[in-house]
Amino acid sequence: MSQPLPAFIHCINSNCPRPYPQPGNNKFCDRCGTPLHLRDRYLPLQCLGSGGFAKIFTVWDLQKQTELVLKVLTTKSEKAIKLFVQEAAVLASLHHPGVPKVEAKGYFQVQTPQGQLYCLVMEKIDGQTLEDILDKYPQGCPEAWVLNWFNQAVAILHQLHRRKIIHRDIKPSNLMLRNPTNISSITNQTKLVLIDFGGAKQIGRRKRKDTSTRLFSTGYSPPEQIAGGQVTPATDFYALGQTAIELLTGKHPSELEDSLTGELRWQHLVKVNPIFANLLDDLIQLDIRKRPATARQIQRRLAKIPRPKRKKKKITWTEIKQNITEKLARFKHKILLLLYYFKQTLVKLIKFTGRIIEKIVLACLDTMKEMLLGAIGAAIGTIIGFLISFVTPMGANLETWITQQFSDFFPNIELILAKEMLLFGCAGLGTALGLTAAGGFGQDRRFFLAGISGFFSYIFGWLIWQIMPGSEIVQFLSFLVVAVIPVVLGFGLSSYKFVHTLVVLLGTGALFATLVKFDVLPNNVVREILSFSQPDYLYLGATIAFFAFLGASLGLSLGISYYLLVPLLKKMAGD
Repeated sequence: MSQPLPAFIHCINSNCPRPYPQPGNNKFCDRCGTPLHLRDRYLPLQCLGSGGFAKIFTVWDLQKQTELVLKVLTTKSEKAIKLFVQEAAVLASLHHPGVPKVEAKGYFQVQTPQGQLYCLVMEKIDGQTLEDILDKYPQGCPEAWVLNWFNQAVAILHQLHRRKIIHRDIKPSNLMLRNPTNISSITNQTKLVLIDFGGAKQIGRRKRKDTSTRLFSTGYSPPEQIAGGQVTPATDFYALGQTAIELLTGKHPSELEDSLTGELRWQHLVKVNPIFANLLDDLIQLDIRKRPATARQIQRRLAKIPRPKRKKKKITWTEIKQNITEKLARFKHKILLLLYYFKQTLVKLIKFTGRIIEKIVLACLDTMKEMLLGAIGAAIGTIIGFLISFVTPMGANLETWITQQFSDFFPNIELILAKEMLLFGCAGLGTALGLTAAGGFGQDRRFFLAGISGFFSYIFGWLIWQIMPGSEIVQFLSFLVVAVIPVVLGFGLSSYKFVHTLVVLLGTGALFATLVKFDVLPNNVVREILSFSQPDYLYLGATIAFFAFLGASLGLSLGISYYLLVPLLKKMAGD
């Protein structure tokens, strides 16, 4: 699950007048204009510190949802830029747990108003440097620790040297331990990492002029490196030996040098296994030819050192309390994080459910409005049709004219009560106008077209019933087919008109067929409604109820089609 954007982020421009805090959704710094969403992926969270020619930031990776480290060059010196680019190239070529992993395309440049910023994104190593640990052990670290770190450092150098890479800057501040939260958590399983490859050099390339940048660290770099001579794996071994001696004694190498010979005098300060002590002395020989030439030679000598017997560690009450406190803090953090995600999920679920309920309620209200006005329009139309057909002289005149015309076209079919045709037309007109007046289902209100369609479709439906052979139910369903299709097509529905028509036809037909089958709507009632052979008020009431129910059924079927079936079809079609 992706986390929300942090509330505040950090500008990486060292010349920015106010680099922090910057709003997390800002794409650019509001003070200096430097991009804040680096490569649209990395968000700088805080500055961890600076040293040399670079600043170190923690960044949030939006893609991997994790924290990483960003190294930003703070100078425009050609020498510094060359070393920075060299570090990026070396780290990108290495794949070893003892070397920081550089992200794919982790080296990039950022354009600022003051010029280019050179950036390198790599894995974040949570832990302490050996320099940090040495500060807590001013008299020197335990031999078992130093020997373990030394073994791991040699293994890392073996991998570097196989790829013809010389680190050239090994010292306690460039060696880190992964994940120890405190001194008591350091064990033989604690992993060492070699960092800061800004001074690394590729060796062994033929026919290429040596243009490497000269650099050294006082007290750790061997004479050939200080003099600007050729570096070899033995150069790194010298620096590693000096580092190990400092870790054992707690004293900087410069404090241990013999003023006459320049050699280190240290074995009288600490008791160390003779094999290990002699190996360290060989590593720090001033003459490069007297040092071991490969990491394999060092590892073979280390294998001769007997492993110390493990002693049961006595755990103090303070350590127990500290351990419990740390575990409780981690547990609290996990619980708070879980509660945060639960809250976010619950809020989204409530909003989603609310939107669904709102849509359902609105769809039901819209459909009910269509059903109600459809039924009212049909009832009013039926009443007006009844008055015109059976109460005024217009009905008798119309009946005479229609009967004569009908007999000319269909001489073998007897026309039953032609004046009822006007009643059906008025019922269709009222139904169509009522459904249109409701204005639901996203329709354009086209009263004239809808009214004409309703009037003539119900008349043609009545004519079809007159000439259709078969049982009353067949005649009735034929009436529905002819009457319903033009009514629905006459509405101002925006799309899927034929789908709506088919759904309404099937839905209404199935509903009335079910009512007739289970004798809720008996055949004789259907026959009397369609023939209106006894134009009294009892059958008028039944006819009004019939057309009102038909109008409501049309509204219901349209609602089911518009709010359920058509959206499903659109989703399946990818609209």
